[in-house]
Order: sequence, then C-alpha cells, then structure tokens
Amino acid sequence: MPTRSRIPVLAASLLAALALGGVQHPALTHSAASAATRPTTDTGPLPVASGEPDAKIVYLTFDDGPHPRWTPQILQVLDQYRAHATFFVIGQQADRYGALVRREHAAGHGIGNHTWSHRPLQGVSYARFRQEVLRTQQVLGPLGSHCLRPPYGAMDSHTRQYAESLGFQVVLWTIDTRDWQRPGASVIVQSVLSRVRPRSIIVFHDAGGDRAQTVAALRTILPRLRAAGYEMVPICR
Repeated sequence: MPTRSRIPVLAASLLAALALGGVQHPALTHSAASAATRPTTDTGPLPVASGEPDAKIVYLTFDDGPHPRWTPQILQVLDQYRAHATFFVIGQQADRYGALVRREHAAGHGIGNHTWSHRPLQGVSYARFRQEVLRTQQVLGPLGSHCLRPPYGAMDSHTRQYAESLGFQVVLWTIDTRDWQRPGASVIVQSVLSRVRPRSIIVFHDAGGDRAQTVAALRTILPRLRAAGYEMVPICR
C-alpha cells in the first residue's frame, strides 16, 4: 500500500465545522450511475471567466484523481504543450496521494473538489453534502480552490444552494469526452476537436480505470488546440 502523504490541512475553523462520518461506501462506477443520473452542461457563472467572451481560451478539467500511474503521465503531456488544467480530485484519493496534488498545484494547475467518496449528491441531506465537501477540503488545505464538481454532474434543486452556503461555486462542463468509456483515442480526439469553442470546459478523467486512451488523445488534442490559437488555462485556481 502506498505511503500516505497528507496535504496541509485548513485552519481550525474548518476542522471544527467538519463532522466526520463512519466508513464510506466505495465510489460508484460511471456506468453504474449513468442510468440514474444525467450530467448537465449548465455551469453557472465561471470562477475565472473574465475578459472577452470570444477569447480563444479553453478550460481542461480532469476528474476522479489523483492516480499514481495516470496523473503523472497527464501532467507530463500538459507540461510538454504548456497547457494548464483544473484537477477535480476525490478526497480519498487526494488523502492517499497528496504528493501528486502538491505536484499539480506546483505546476500551475487548479485543484477542485470532487467530494470525498464520489457518491452522487442528488437527494442527500445537507449534513451529508457538507461532510462530503468539507472533508475533502480539509485534506486539500490551502491548495484547494472553492470550485465543486458534483460526481457524474448529478445535481438536484438544492445542490447549488448547499454549495454556495459553504462558499463553493459549482463547475460542470460543456464538452464531455466520455473517455471513461474507453471508446478509443481517436474518438476522444474527435469529441473535443469537433465541438471546441472559445471558453469550452472539457472534462477528462485521470483515474477510475485505465486512462491510456486519455493520455494518447491528449498528445493529439493539445498541439492541435495550440495550433488553432487556443490558450489552455485553469478554470479554478
């Protein structure tokens, strides 16, 4: 088992506010949840989307990490093409692989909150919502932004209200690569390049399964975005 490397924790006020629960259930797979949840592309106001609305900026985002095999490979490709992204991390993963979160942050990437256990937030109580979000933020400490991406993009009428009460902005996506289905690197490439527009928010995954196709696709997507004049910046920092 890898040695746990913890990120510095938040101030005592957050620790006092956090009521830790018992043993968490394993995270659902995307396929298991897809029948019950439907991701939405409504992002609301963007945390760093300032300037001209047609500026050639895209926001790369990665969910479900960090992962000791796939995250370093993705970081290498991002560095190669001078691209920056936002990693929406699962608290359990961040707690276990804290050195990777520090590496992401040191490289200029944003760190977002993807909840502690990756269970859907639809229909949960405020107490459970708060626990899922703040327990993750406790692990991230000063490295974490106040951007929240609900697992699977699944939301109900309370999600934004709960998030805002904790000081978080919900950030979803406008292009879903569906790379978790492993459709082939060429399909992932096409899903991005055929739909990308200024200020697109693109979701990939750096954990939750074999991400070799994602890494391969990025090696084509990033230089093509660069050639088309796009700048790749974090949506949360």
